[in-house]
This record gives sequence, C-alpha cells and structure tokens, in this order.
Amino acid sequence: MDRLNQELEDSNKREEIIRLFLQQLKKGEALVSKCSSIRRWNLYKKRKYEKRLRNMESSLRELSGVLRLDKRLIPSAFNV
Repeated sequence: MDRLNQELEDSNKREEIIRLFLQQLKKGEALVSKCSSIRRWNLYKKRKYEKRLRNMESSLRELSGVLRLDKRLIPSAFNV
C-alpha cells in the first residue's frame, strides 16, 4: 500500500513539473514577442527585458534538468 501511495505521489509531482515547464514555455513565448517590439533606441526596456529573458532561461534550464533526471518522465510529457 505504501509503495502505491509513493508511486501516486511521484506521478503527481511529475505532472506538476511538466505543467510548470509548459507554463514557463508559454510565458517565454510571450516575453520574446514583447522583446521583438522594442525599438533600438529604448535602452531602458532592452535592459529590463534582457534581465527577464535571463531569468526565464535559468528557470527553463532548472526545470529541464529535473525532467532529465527522471527518464520515465520524458514519455509522459507528451500525454499532457
């Protein structure tokens, strides 16, 4: 019984990590879209969005690292 509860808990954690990863990808897509509309002369916005893009990149790297740790997780990512 404990083993089944542990597997269910692990499954829920995996699904949550996949959801977070997909949400971050969508946010990243919107951020890139915003960045593409910044004018060349607007240095303030360039720096602002550069920082956001770096934070987004580190977040995605962290989540993808977690996903890579559990090889069983990768096939289930496409079932979401």
